[in-house]
Amino acid sequence: MEIDIYNLFSLLPQGAFLKSIYIKRESTNTWDLVSPLDWTSPNYGKAHEWSYGNGILVLFPPITNMGNDNPDVKLVYCN
Repeated sequence: MEIDIYNLFSLLPQGAFLKSIYIKRESTNTWDLVSPLDWTSPNYGKAHEWSYGNGILVLFPPITNMGNDNPDVKLVYCN
């Protein structure tokens, strides 16, 4: 199930830019790096991926992990 984060830049300090995104699923204690979505990549659908548009950050799970849970998301930014 995808995760939608609305108004992404209202969550960051003014003037900051997003450096990376991590996700931790309920079934693990590991923070996994979320990669930009690339439809042409041979790794498409094999790991967590993100896309951004219209002010919405969308996180997609791997095709093998489409279950419902309550993951934690960590946004790493630079000022």
